[in-house]
Amino acid sequence: MSGLRITPLARPDSAEAHDYLKQLLNSERFRKAPALRQLLEYLLSKAAEGRTNEIKESTIAIDVFERSLEFDSRLDNIVRVQAHRLRKLLKAYYEAEGASDRFHVSIPKGSYVPLVGQRDEFPAAEQSTPLPFPGETALNVQGAPPASRPAARQRKGPTFAMWMALTVGFVLGAVSVLVVGLRTGAAPGSLATVSGENLRANPLATLWGSLLSVNVDVVVSFTNPAFLWTPAGPTQIYMTYRGPISAPNGTQVDIPPQDPYVDHDLVRNHGPFYFSDSWTGTGEVLAAHRLTKLFTEAGKTVRLMRSRSMTYDDLREANVIFLGSTWANELQDKFNADDTPLVCYGRERIVNREPRPGEPAEFVPAYDPKTGELLSSYVLFSALPGVKPGTKIMASAGIQTYGTYAGIDYLTSTAGVSELIRRLDPTGRKKLPDHFQAVIRHEMLRGEPVKESLVLVRELGRDSTPATAGGSRP
Repeated sequence: MSGLRITPLARPDSAEAHDYLKQLLNSERFRKAPALRQLLEYLLSKAAEGRTNEIKESTIAIDVFERSLEFDSRLDNIVRVQAHRLRKLLKAYYEAEGASDRFHVSIPKGSYVPLVGQRDEFPAAEQSTPLPFPGETALNVQGAPPASRPAARQRKGPTFAMWMALTVGFVLGAVSVLVVGLRTGAAPGSLATVSGENLRANPLATLWGSLLSVNVDVVVSFTNPAFLWTPAGPTQIYMTYRGPISAPNGTQVDIPPQDPYVDHDLVRNHGPFYFSDSWTGTGEVLAAHRLTKLFTEAGKTVRLMRSRSMTYDDLREANVIFLGSTWANELQDKFNADDTPLVCYGRERIVNREPRPGEPAEFVPAYDPKTGELLSSYVLFSALPGVKPGTKIMASAGIQTYGTYAGIDYLTSTAGVSELIRRLDPTGRKKLPDHFQAVIRHEMLRGEPVKESLVLVRELGRDSTPATAGGSRP
C-alpha cells in the first residue's frame, strides 16, 4: 500500500456508487465491528449533506457514542480511540478484500472528515473533474496545480496524502445521494438526485432560487444595534439601547429619569454614557459569511449593509435578507410589523401568537440550572413579501446571536431545505410556498450551535401582498 496513488474521486454512475458503499459498509470486517461501521456511516452522511462543519469530536461523541452534552474530550477519548481504530480497519480492508477496489475511503489523521478517492491504475479516460462535498470547495494548497492538470495526478506517497487532507471532501454527487439513501433507509435503485450546497440546484433552489435574478439586487443586512457605554475602572460597560436616540459614536448622552429604554439601576450606579453603534453579533458575522460564499458561488453578488445604515430605497428594489432580531433591525421592524403569526423577541423568546392544537405558545431558551450556561435555543426564519411585487424579505432572527447563524446554516444545507420542503409540502410536489415562517431549534455545546432541527413551520396566506412601512398593506 505504500506505493498506492489515489486521485480525487471521479464520477461513476449511481449503480456503481451504490454497489461500492454497500460493499464497503457490509464487508465482513465492518459487519464484525458495528461501532466502527456506525461511525463511518455517520461521517460519510454528514459529509454528503455538506455539514462537514459538524464533523468534530464533540458532535461525534454525542451523536454516535451517545455521550451527554457535557462531554469533555479532555476526560473522555472515545472519539479519538474509535477514529484510530477506524483508520486501522480501513487500512486492513484495503490490504485484504478491498485490495482491488476501484474506490478508496480514508480518514486523514488530524481530521474526522472522510476522503473518497479513485486508484490511479484505473484508465484515465474514466476520470473527470473532481467534485467537492456539498458546501465545500476544493482548495488549491500552496500553489498545487488544479486537479484537471496531469501534474495533480503525479503526486505520490505522503505528499499527495497531505494534499488530500487539506483538500476538504472531494466526492461525487452519486456517492452523496447514496450515503443520504443509506442514512434514510432508501431502497437500492430509488436514489433521487440530491445536489450539493448550490443555490441554483434543487433542493436549495426551491428556497433561494428566486433571489438569484440578474435584475434584482440581493442585500444582506446584519444587526447594528445602538449602545450606550460608560467607563468603569479599567474596563467599559455597554448597555443596549432600543430608543430613538441616534448620534455620532462617542457622543455623551444625558438620559432622563423617565427614559423607558434603559436599565435605570445601571444608569443610577454608572455614568456618564456615550453613544455607540459599532457592534454586531458573532452569529450574524458567520451567517453573512455563509450567505456571501454561497451566493458568490452561484454567480450572484450580494451587498452587505449595517442595519442602521439601510434606507427605504435600499429595500424597494431589492431582495433583502435580514440577520438578527427585529429589535436591532429597525427598518425590518417597520415591515410586516405585527402581521405574522410567529414573532421573535430577541434575547427572550419566540412567540406563537396563533398556536394550533399541539403547538407551544412560545419557544424559550434552556439554561443549565447550575452554571447558567445556554444549552439550547431557537431561531425564527421568515420568508415574507418584499416592498416591490416579486421581491422578498427573508430574515433569520435568533433569540441569541448564534441562533441567527444556526437558522442560515440549517436552511443553506441540503438536509435542512429537504426537511423544510417535506414539512411544508406534504403532497410531494417539492415546492415551497412563497411566504412562510419556520422555527429551528439548536443545541449549544461549549458556546457553539450544534444539532439543528426544524420544530415548527407555518405557511402564510397565499394572498400575501408586499408590505409597507408600519405593517399596513395596500
